[in-house]
Amino acid sequence: MKEKIGFIGVGTMGKPMALNILKAGYPLVVHDLNPKPVQELKEQGAATASSAKEVASQSDIVITMLPKSEHVQAAVLGKDGVIEGAKKGTLVIDMSTIDPSVSRKTAEALAAKGIDMLDGPVSGGETGARAGTLTIMVGGRKRLTTGAWTSSTRWARRSFIAEASATGRSSRSSITASARSSAYRPPRALPWRQGGGRFQGPLRRHQ
Repeated sequence: MKEKIGFIGVGTMGKPMALNILKAGYPLVVHDLNPKPVQELKEQGAATASSAKEVASQSDIVITMLPKSEHVQAAVLGKDGVIEGAKKGTLVIDMSTIDPSVSRKTAEALAAKGIDMLDGPVSGGETGARAGTLTIMVGGRKRLTTGAWTSSTRWARRSFIAEASATGRSSRSSITASARSSAYRPPRALPWRQGGGRFQGPLRRHQ
């Protein structure tokens, strides 16, 4: 049985990413303060939720794609947030571009409740989100990042994995700039691994 995915923040970037997860055949539940994209995703087969807490209570994996640090904090740690609805062992993946220190504090708060977290900011913009060609910089504990992503998912072309919380977010700007060069290689200062292979689903998680 495929894992159920929750998606919080289905705006310019989140909506096309969520659509591609639906196209891949994964059960999906979505939430956003703006009802329009939520309704559009519902028409494509997604379930909807009235809060981040409700999303988390129905999901094995919760993805957040939100504009600012404070939005992530509110959605994950605030009233009716993910932390109130997620069960122990749920995996939260924040794909927003936010302050790394906020990402680390959020991960620590979730860990205290037995909830795992990866940070996975993306590069590629709306065009990449629609085409499934985003580059994802993933940071988190080794047991979560090992084999967690493939480079040919329906919504990402390349992924780079670092084995520490918030390192994906910290490295985003340098990778985005360097990736414009054909001579680009992942930085050697961290244990990076470039994903590869055919599409196997939007996420893979190793215990």
